[in-house]
Amino acid sequence: MRNVDGGPPTPPPLLERTVSGLLGHGASTPFILGDLREEFGALSRRRSRTLACVWYLSHGLRIAARVRLEPRRPGPAVPGRPYTSSGELRDMMTTDLRQSARFLARRPGLSLAVIVTVALAVSATTTVFAVLDGVLLERLPYANPDRLVAVWETNPAAENRNVVSPANFLTWRDELEAFDAVSSILETGTTIIEEGVPERIGWIQASADYFEMVGARAVVGRLYGEAEDQPGGGNVVVLSEGFWQRRFGSDPTVVGRTIQLGLRPGGAPFEVIGVLEDRYDFEVEVASFGGVGSHEIWLPPQFGAEARQAGGRYLQVLARLAPAATLQTARQEADALAARLADAFPDRQEGWGVSIVSLHDDIVGGVRPMLMVVFGAVCFVLLIACANVANLLMSRASEREQEMAVRSAMGAGRGRLVRQLLLESSILAGVGGLVGIGLTQWAIATLVRATPDLPRLETVGLDAGVLAFALAATGFTAVLFGLAPAVSLGRSAVAGGLGSRGSVTTVRMRRLRGALVVVQVALSLVLLVGAGLLVRSLANRLDVGVGFEVENLLTTQVQLGGAAYPASAQAAFLEELIERAETLPGVRAASGVTGAPLSGAGSRTGFWPLDRPAPEASEMPGADVRWVHRDYHTVLGIALRDGRLFEEADDANAPLVVLVNETGAERTWPGDRAIGKQIAMPWNDTLVAEVVGVVADIRHNGPDTEPYPMLYWEHRQFNAFNFMSLVVRTAVVPASTVVAGLRRELGEMDSGIPLGNVHAMADLFADAIRRSRLAAISLGMFALVALLLAGIGIYGVVAHATARRSREIGIRMALGAERKGILRMVLRDGMRQVGLAIALGSLGAMAMAGLLEGMVFNVSTTDPVTFIGTVGLLALIGFVATWLPALRASGIDPVESIRTE
Repeated sequence: MRNVDGGPPTPPPLLERTVSGLLGHGASTPFILGDLREEFGALSRRRSRTLACVWYLSHGLRIAARVRLEPRRPGPAVPGRPYTSSGELRDMMTTDLRQSARFLARRPGLSLAVIVTVALAVSATTTVFAVLDGVLLERLPYANPDRLVAVWETNPAAENRNVVSPANFLTWRDELEAFDAVSSILETGTTIIEEGVPERIGWIQASADYFEMVGARAVVGRLYGEAEDQPGGGNVVVLSEGFWQRRFGSDPTVVGRTIQLGLRPGGAPFEVIGVLEDRYDFEVEVASFGGVGSHEIWLPPQFGAEARQAGGRYLQVLARLAPAATLQTARQEADALAARLADAFPDRQEGWGVSIVSLHDDIVGGVRPMLMVVFGAVCFVLLIACANVANLLMSRASEREQEMAVRSAMGAGRGRLVRQLLLESSILAGVGGLVGIGLTQWAIATLVRATPDLPRLETVGLDAGVLAFALAATGFTAVLFGLAPAVSLGRSAVAGGLGSRGSVTTVRMRRLRGALVVVQVALSLVLLVGAGLLVRSLANRLDVGVGFEVENLLTTQVQLGGAAYPASAQAAFLEELIERAETLPGVRAASGVTGAPLSGAGSRTGFWPLDRPAPEASEMPGADVRWVHRDYHTVLGIALRDGRLFEEADDANAPLVVLVNETGAERTWPGDRAIGKQIAMPWNDTLVAEVVGVVADIRHNGPDTEPYPMLYWEHRQFNAFNFMSLVVRTAVVPASTVVAGLRRELGEMDSGIPLGNVHAMADLFADAIRRSRLAAISLGMFALVALLLAGIGIYGVVAHATARRSREIGIRMALGAERKGILRMVLRDGMRQVGLAIALGSLGAMAMAGLLEGMVFNVSTTDPVTFIGTVGLLALIGFVATWLPALRASGIDPVESIRTE
């Protein structure tokens, strides 16, 4: 929140009122709040508002505890009032610290249990927060990141987010006053031949405005400018820092050298003018067209006059808001311009709109729900661990009632007693927190390796902000699990006496422990339901798959270049390469496609059936388009539903034919047969083709995506593609053997062409479900830990309550109560708490399930199987945890129990 007058950020009102209430109405409260508010504003501007809130709460709690527990005025020591001079206070704290250390050392089992529980809880919470902070909260490493936006075209008839045409990009750059800088981005791949060694690399065409927009600088040399981003500006290239280090050994003399790139027919020499620092790499969660995820070189697009007439859409666009503009005003101005363009160019613009989102949201928006759910789950685990430790400490409180009573009788006030008990909790929490921080470094590295597809992973680490959170979490646990036993035991010591049995306080403490167990079990049920839904969703994803068998299937890219491969020779080269691949040992079949499944590469276009009137541009149906080798569907195992597949005769001299998938056929000709129908595509020259086959749907971008209309063309009928992804179905042999054979065959055909981007399709499928798997595994692990802690908590409470009632049980049995009756009584008391917890947890689970709406797959968030199964599991754990002490209680010897008491 920011003051109305534009002042510094201030804490949330609820947070400030909470700290103020804890401080009380003393004369120092306004000054303390003022100092806290000032530090909050500075930290909020320097780091983030979330981190500032964590700092404000932790420091506010600590100061409030000091104000409440430390003396307020000088005076002699009297019973019930703490010592007051600074020397006495120091001696008192030293004594308390020594006594606390002795007490904990005499109980190594208790201390170790608490330290391990706190360490694991703090480590898990801090690890997830580190990822949350680095991915979601950390500012982008660009200049003025809050003003940077991603701009997309939208067509509701096809897809809500679409890449941009050069014509629209140039129009936006010239006419939108809400932007003071606009850059186009195009990612793809090419071949570099340096010292006779070909390599497939990723390159990016970015307008010169990009560097100024993000505040980029060159490590060596310079970056290209506007003059070089014009037609005829020269063949210049900027290397990425990583590529410069890897390929050129960080040699600064590379600036000024000429390298050969296969970006254009015949290849072309490009002069290296500089090296771009890696932190300014382009980062938007969208696949590159060439299927190359890294960016090794940068060059200007040099759009000419013909680009203003181009209707094809293939650019990503980044813009910077003008100082006086907002997202809302930019969207309004862009919508008005889109309407004007639709009127002026209805054939290519009707129905198309503009979407503008902040660059930060564009990068991390897809992972925000998952990370927030995982962070919420780990916070639940932290609360459950605190409740478990509090119960553990309270179970040992009876051992100290006499000690506290003696100290109270000797003059120690309640504040002094509570302070010592809190000091013991703080020591345990501090040691556990330090161990947890040590574990966090390892846990962060492990989590980063497990989720390489998360955006902004390079910012995740154990920095000052994460350490501050870990310390705050440690302090929070110390207060949370130490306050209840400290206050209860302190009250017992003061209110009771040396001869008191403390029955009232014992009942109160027993109720408090029962309430803590109810909280544990309820939170555990929430986690179990969430984990159950995500695990079922993951199972559904694995069951649905992508529509073909991913095992024993390799994919790799080949791109042709140079004068030796004009359009007429490209298809023949690729045909020969596929034939050679099929002769390799261990290869069962081979084929090719312009965009392999799960690679993120592909193309989308509009089309219409010729047996119906041509639709308006805004109503034209869309389809994914792939150019394939004739055996493609057979190699992948995509079933033929109707008609035929491509044949040898479907070459450049034959009439155009096309295959359509089931979804495309059903949407285009509902209730009618697609075979024999003709379709048209509005490319530069309208193409007309006959549908000869209908094939099964595949989920091209992963199991989460619904099948989309898809058109398959035989690549020989176009002779217009110098790149193709090979798909190779192998026998059970090492993939490296097949890859080596492919490289050898390709080298024999042309030693200047590299084999790029080799992937096992099974690995691509695993990557496609990696985030779903991470969320399911994370919540599953947290739920299992919570279930274990809940079971231990139930057992501990029931066992302790039974032990405290051993004399009562002995008397009941002496008066004739049967052992079965005692067993039922203890079971009834324990299961009553479990039932209450399940009722409360079910309400929480239903509320939490709504947050998973966008993360579940083919399962309802109110799935009865999941709810009934998790409730049954928790009830079973509760029954076992209650039955064990109940069985022990039914075996009590009445005479021995009465004599012991």
